[in-house]
Order: sequence, then structure tokens, then C-alpha cells
Amino acid sequence: MLPLVIISGLGWLTHARNDVYADPLALWDDTVRKSPRKGRVHYNRGTFFYHEGHMDDAIAALQRATELRPDHFRSHFNLGMAYVRGERLEDAERSFRTALNLSPRSADVLLNLGSVYYLQHKLPEALQAYQDALLAQPGNIDARMNLAKTYRQMGRGLDARRECELVLQAQPSNAEAAAMLRDLGGTDRKSRR
Repeated sequence: MLPLVIISGLGWLTHARNDVYADPLALWDDTVRKSPRKGRVHYNRGTFFYHEGHMDDAIAALQRATELRPDHFRSHFNLGMAYVRGERLEDAERSFRTALNLSPRSADVLLNLGSVYYLQHKLPEALQAYQDALLAQPGNIDARMNLAKTYRQMGRGLDARRECELVLQAQPSNAEAAAMLRDLGGTDRKSRR
């Protein structure tokens, strides 16, 4: 009789655990309850919320992940991304700067930091971040296009044109670069060179 009770009990536990696995949020809630001091658990939960579009929950979980593991690059990076989607640009800037301190040559961080600066109308800082992203990853088309946009916004049409031409050399079918090049037409003479 005892083996039957044990088997029945184990069957119930398996069934209960399957309910948790069936719902990703329940799984992460359960995991956090069982391992509240593990940064990776909060990081994974925050990343789940980010992908589900729940920015407040993502931010809370990722903040906790950075508290528990302040040296975890991806937690700071994903927190910055969640702040951007939550339209908290100053917080995003701070998170990306922390991520950059942890991985100084990360083109992804530099590209996103540049975009935050651009949205904040800090164009010289955006320009520098995009240039640094290209130093870290010379073939980064997004960084080059963002450079072109920033130059155009700064009234430096010749520089914007040059960046579009470089994009088209690498990707001849890049519609965005071709359209910007057409829009720039006879550009101004403002250039750093």
C-alpha cells in the first residue's frame, strides 16, 4: 500500500509541476520564489517580461538582477533596452553606460547609447557613440546609417551623403540609404573635412 501512496503522491507532484511549466510566467514566478537571490533568475524573468511587452515588470526584474549581479553585462544592457521602450531615456543612458563600462567595445551598446543620445537631441554625443560603434565593428550598417541621420540632423549634408554612399557600397540594395541620398541631393557644404 505504501508504494501506491508514494507513486500517487509523485504523480500529483508531477501534474502540479506540469501546470507550472505550461505557463512561462508561472514558471518564472515559481523560480523566483525558489531562488530569490540568484541574479540570473531575475534576469531571465525580466527578459521574459521585455519580450512580452510588460516594461514595468521587465524593469523591476532587471533592476533586481543588476543589484544581485552588478557585473552582469546582459542585465544592464537589457535594462537599458527596457528603459528605452518605457521611454525613460535618462535611465536608459545610465544603464547603457554601465554596460559599456563592463564591455567597452560592445558595438550593440554603443549603437543603442547613440540612439538614446539622438532621441535626447545630444547630437555630438550620438555622433561619437556611432563612430565608436564603427571602430568596434567596422561593417555595422546600422551604425553607419545612424551616423548619416545624425549628420543630416546637424546640417552636415556632405558627411551624411558620404555615409550613405559607404552603406550603398556595402549593401547596394539598401533602400534607406538610397532614399536619403536622393533627399540630400545637392547638399550643403558643411563638413568636418
